[in-house]
This record gives sequence, structure tokens and C-alpha cells, in this order.
Amino acid sequence: MQTIITFEDLYKYSNQMGALPEGYAGLRWSKEAWFLTKEFRGATATANRVGLFDAHGRDISIESELPFDLVGLSLCSLWSDIVSIDLEGWQESMIKYATTIPVRKGVATLLSPGWSNLERTRRFNETFSP
Repeated sequence: MQTIITFEDLYKYSNQMGALPEGYAGLRWSKEAWFLTKEFRGATATANRVGLFDAHGRDISIESELPFDLVGLSLCSLWSDIVSIDLEGWQESMIKYATTIPVRKGVATLLSPGWSNLERTRRFNETFSP
């Protein structure tokens, strides 16, 4: 079974941003994983009303008791014109996959890593590009 997480169901809440609910989509999210609606920051990718961002500039991790696959992501920068985002996929407490992707402000960049059998993913703080 494949689960697509868009965060759109969080749009119904009156908050414009906040921490993800505990156990959201059946996963464990780090406390730095917050949602952000377009009403708070118009720079979310133009096709989306809600996005995920790193509160307080800290890394985001997603964990699960059961192995999961990371099929695709849509990424954009909220604050800077261009940033590089580092992403890792973990299996058996070791890094199995890693990539760095440059993204632009307000424009969705699609990443289709096709990583499988993960127990954890981690998104590092972005680094600014010239």
C-alpha cells in the first residue's frame, strides 16, 4: 500500500503554522517538523496550500517502526532564492542513501529518489548557495 503525504488535511485547521500532530500519517516526526499554510507564507510552492518546514532551522527526521519507501518529494525554499538541501535515508541504523539537491524559492523541485526499506529519513538544514 502506498501513502501519499501532502499535508493538505492540515489546511482545515485555523492555524497558519504549527507542529505536526503526534503520529501524523502513522510516522514519528521530529519536533522541528512544522506545517505552514500559504496564508502564513505565500512562498510555498505555488500548487500547494500547505507545506512542511524546519522550525527553528533544525533538521527534520521521520521515523517508522515498519520499513517504508521514499518514492518522491516536492521541495522549495521559503526564505532564500537558492538553497541546497541534504537528505539521508537510513536502514538498520546506518545511512544507506544520501543526496543533495538545490532548490529555489517558491518553485517546486521534484525529487524521485526511489529509496526503499527505510527506518528513518533525515533532512539537514539547508545551506545557502551564491
